[in-house]
Amino acid sequence: MQEVKSPMLKVCCICSSPSSASPHFGAISCLACAAFFRRTVSLSIEFQCSENNSCKVYYEQRIICKACRYQRCIMAGMKSECVQKRKNIKKSSKEENSSPRSISPREVPILTNFPLVPKHAVSPSTSSFSNNSFPNSATTDCSSTPIFSPIVPTYNNFKPIITNQMEIFENLRSIDILEHFVEEERRSMERRRIMFSSSPLEALLGCSSPFSVSDLIPFTVKSHNTHMRFDHLLSFEYTKNLPGFHHLSIEDRICIFKYVIMGFCALDIAYLTSQMNMVEQGYLVFTNATYSSALNFDVGWDDEDEISAEEKAKLIWPMNQKFYEQLLKPMAKINLDQVEYSALKALTLWRTCYFELSPSAKLFAKELEYGIIKGLHNYYQNREDGPERMGDVILFISNIFDVYLTIIENYKKLELFNLIKIDIFVKELLQL
Repeated sequence: MQEVKSPMLKVCCICSSPSSASPHFGAISCLACAAFFRRTVSLSIEFQCSENNSCKVYYEQRIICKACRYQRCIMAGMKSECVQKRKNIKKSSKEENSSPRSISPREVPILTNFPLVPKHAVSPSTSSFSNNSFPNSATTDCSSTPIFSPIVPTYNNFKPIITNQMEIFENLRSIDILEHFVEEERRSMERRRIMFSSSPLEALLGCSSPFSVSDLIPFTVKSHNTHMRFDHLLSFEYTKNLPGFHHLSIEDRICIFKYVIMGFCALDIAYLTSQMNMVEQGYLVFTNATYSSALNFDVGWDDEDEISAEEKAKLIWPMNQKFYEQLLKPMAKINLDQVEYSALKALTLWRTCYFELSPSAKLFAKELEYGIIKGLHNYYQNREDGPERMGDVILFISNIFDVYLTIIENYKKLELFNLIKIDIFVKELLQL
């Protein structure tokens, strides 16, 4: 009997992944590497490798050097000219006068067969969006593959760890999750305006920006250390108010809080700088209304009593450069509004801490992720660029992983050599 040979399994030429490797942009690659190449080219992102472009690129790695990954894409034969240019969608006057069309299910997949969070789990002060600006319910179904497939739950494969776990999840489906996170972000902005703005009463008028350009003063290490605890207080409030947070174990709560403190500050810097149109001018705007130059040493790099300009540049400049290249410039290009940024911030939290959570907390994270994606779908329902905007939000999440590691390494270096005073919050979290 003649032996039947199975067809050769295609492997990604970039990361060696055996999953779904197929032709993309002139090379055989997996979907993840193809999406990475498309986004890098379409947004004109430039990466720098800290290891002389010799990093290992393998699909099982949790963190992959973006510069080396892009170099591997080029070496494998991917062509940037094959990437479709980003479209500037312009409505004709006829389209503007007609009723806006809703996004079809195939344009923005919605995760189905998965529940949504308890009204009692959200702060009573949470306000609701108007019906015109933020629809409260989705009416579409979807048969296509979800663009955020890792968060699709399969409850049949899990056994409840606690008897009331399913009841908790059912309660988590009764509120608008994205609305909760938008309200948390609005509350944080108000507190920053009261703390740092020269016009704190404008917080009562609903001003979305925490401060204006006229409020900014040059960055100093002393001011950073003084106001760091205020950022940690905002992080604590954000974490404590997470829907269903009190049902998690102590270990999971600490894990989530650690990632909120370590990652949100960098995201807030990127968002504030882009909202104030300071990225193109080459500045970073910090959360305490200070700013420094990112392209030279003109602003925020002077000598201080506790640290010289030379030491400051050596310790802080590399991290600021990574912030500027990997967070500020990409965020300025996609120009997020407050709803989109609130969604990005929350999704980033669950993506970064997911692998350190317990099995029950992972289910909790998936539940909240689903609610956020559903909320975004509703928000984009009447926008023609909805699918593209949702893609921009989700793809941006990968930028924070490498930056997060840099933040951890930098804090540990500062603590080890006692170069800059580290807040007690951060010291304790670094030991976990």
